[in-house]
Amino acid sequence: MPCVQNKTALLIEIKENHKSSEAENTEAQKKARNSKLFHALWIGFLAGILLFGIVAWSMMPEKKIGFLIPFFFPAFFMYKLLKKPPQKGDSA
Repeated sequence: MPCVQNKTALLIEIKENHKSSEAENTEAQKKARNSKLFHALWIGFLAGILLFGIVAWSMMPEKKIGFLIPFFFPAFFMYKLLKKPPQKGDSA
């Protein structure tokens, strides 16, 4: 009988480990999804700032190039977000 009890205990332990690893995987997927959503919203926000600045510059009677210099910052941050190196465990 001790052999049967050991096998049963082993099976129970394997099932518990499997359940906990599934929970960790779903949590990691939620974090990745939230991160992607945040990056998409942030890039859209920065693109809106950039587009607004370019349209405002094009409507100015005196087109000074110095007005466009502050809009390099959103463009730079968008570039950094788009060229971010893949993280560990990130399949997409």
